[in-house]
Amino acid sequence: MTFSSSEITIEREGAIATLWLDRPDKFNAISDEIWRSIPRAMDELAGDDEIRAVVLAGRGPHFCVGLDLQAFDAGPATEEKPASRAVANLRTLETIGRLQSVITAVSKCPMPVVAAIHGQCLGAGVDLVSACDIRVASANSIFSIRETRIGLVADVGTLQRLPKIVSAGHVAEMAYTGKDI
Repeated sequence: MTFSSSEITIEREGAIATLWLDRPDKFNAISDEIWRSIPRAMDELAGDDEIRAVVLAGRGPHFCVGLDLQAFDAGPATEEKPASRAVANLRTLETIGRLQSVITAVSKCPMPVVAAIHGQCLGAGVDLVSACDIRVASANSIFSIRETRIGLVADVGTLQRLPKIVSAGHVAEMAYTGKDI
């Protein structure tokens, strides 16, 4: 199996693989390409007997500024209007399930996954790092559950995983306020 993506790259050095979010011009905002690529990349690394640990990192000045809202709002050009509100809700549920499975692919990796965080780690970036086994953050790191600021629910894993990493009070403050930490 050979992994290939224009927005995720894998570098191997001995027993360590670095999985790079590789959209520095967009501050590693998670596009549909990244959503599709992460599980494939994790599968390839899990099947590589030489790899003993994975580092998840972002190129450029920020680890990940979250979901690429411009790409997400646009949606496929050929998508037709749902027949009913129920169909629209079902599509939303299916999309959320697909996105959750991407984050779960990180958490289910059979080897340790270490998040190397710098700059902004927002929204879906927090989802990603909360699925890692270890998080190492530079002094300039900023964390935020930004979904709150735009009227969304952080439903891809942050609210389930983050309370196992930091106190419930800190999670509540981040989730209710969208505050930068």
